[in-house]
Amino acid sequence: EIPATEGYSTLLIEYEIVAAQILGEGISPDDIRVSSADLAAATELFERLPAELAEEELLGEDEALGEGVTEVPPEVFIEEAAENIAVARTLNEATSDTAGEGFLIIAGVLLAIILLLAQGGGYVGGAAVASNAARLGRMPGFLLDDRVGIAVIWLVSAILIPLIREVVVVESYYAFGFVSAFVITSTTVFLVRDSALTECGIEPDSSEARSLRFAGLRGMIASYFMLVVLITQKTDALWAIAIAGAAITIFQIVIANGALRRAKGKVEIPAFPPGTRKPDYDRGVQRAHDQARQRGIAHAVEDLIDSGALAKFNVGPQRIRRMIAYLYNIDPPLFEIYGGHDHHEHIEEPSPELEETYQKAYALRDQIARRIEHYSHFGIFTFIHNYHLNWVAPEHGRDAATVQKAMLDILFPMTDHEEMWAEYQEFQPRYLPEPIWQFSRYRYLWAKDQWPNLSDRITTIWTLQDFGVLPDDVDVEMIISVAGGKRFRLVKIPTKPYGAERVTEELTPE
Repeated sequence: EIPATEGYSTLLIEYEIVAAQILGEGISPDDIRVSSADLAAATELFERLPAELAEEELLGEDEALGEGVTEVPPEVFIEEAAENIAVARTLNEATSDTAGEGFLIIAGVLLAIILLLAQGGGYVGGAAVASNAARLGRMPGFLLDDRVGIAVIWLVSAILIPLIREVVVVESYYAFGFVSAFVITSTTVFLVRDSALTECGIEPDSSEARSLRFAGLRGMIASYFMLVVLITQKTDALWAIAIAGAAITIFQIVIANGALRRAKGKVEIPAFPPGTRKPDYDRGVQRAHDQARQRGIAHAVEDLIDSGALAKFNVGPQRIRRMIAYLYNIDPPLFEIYGGHDHHEHIEEPSPELEETYQKAYALRDQIARRIEHYSHFGIFTFIHNYHLNWVAPEHGRDAATVQKAMLDILFPMTDHEEMWAEYQEFQPRYLPEPIWQFSRYRYLWAKDQWPNLSDRITTIWTLQDFGVLPDDVDVEMIISVAGGKRFRLVKIPTKPYGAERVTEELTPE
């Protein structure tokens, strides 16, 4: 006489029969005797329950008279409740200290786990939706990580399931979640924009597009039918779902706009000074646009690294990433998404506005490369500034400018002299934050290492002049190999005060 009910409830009843009749001592209807303790427990239960609930407990929700407990004599309720308590007590006695008791414990734990795992699709889908909402600025930023969203949903479920303690109710909530996701997905597929199809390489009027929309239509018919059944049959769960849905919607609006009223005008990303660790946003939408900007910058930097455009700096990519993260306030883990061996292509932003912000940030790629070069020059200029004084000798026609220009020609043989000299004149030594200096310092050390190797003939001439062995007006010519030894530069650097006779020529390897 197992009642027709939900699957998990049926399993629980069957498990209890197996535990008592096969693995336990077994019982028969004659073994069920109502004791005085059972009557006392039933009386206490009647006094604790509200009137309407007591009526439902006795007659069932569908048969309740609806006029309060006065329609149900107390002795009738107590008699029925005492008999139910006697049945439960007899079952417990039949399974106590038997294999059936252990079987029920294991079965109960496994069913609880199954209830959680059965909603695995809901966890993954819900976490993905939460992550997408976080990217749109409608949910807190920590939900950007799918794993965090799954953990949150697991935690809520693990709290609510023991509180609800009714499998039928839990399954009703799960059914609403599953069917509503089915409704949204199928409707979206059917109403997909032509522009979205075109971006995916599908012609809007092609057979592939018609097949896609037909699949969405079939899903809509099935999901809408299931939704109608749930609304009409699971009304208790419907109210809870509606209240929770409204609360989540209001929460998203407040997070996105900072208030219940939507902000007007274009979203402006706040300008934070470099090195801001935790930017403070007025609205979630601002955070979403700033994070789209960060993704664009991170992708641009990784593409520069992969293309080899930054190889000339001879500095590890991690130092470049650290400097860019400081200068542009980029969350360092974003570089891992677009870089390394697991290089991923850009996933389109969840809205056209965010995609536009991303593309504008990515378009700064050349500007980023120039900024990296600027701080590379800063490190080399710092070396020139600190070491040129060792070779200044005005009495031999070597003032500070003469030595600085010579060092620039040696260390920047591929760049126009006048361009480098103009840039060096604007250079001012100053303190740099560590994330920037850890990059510039390597360029400083590079210049320090290269100068002795490239300048030995010039500094030898200068040394001989300082000792009076050579005249002051001897011009020094030297050949410098550049571009990995594939190109050569002939540099003539006079030892007398710098004048118009300076000449730089490019030679063939021959």
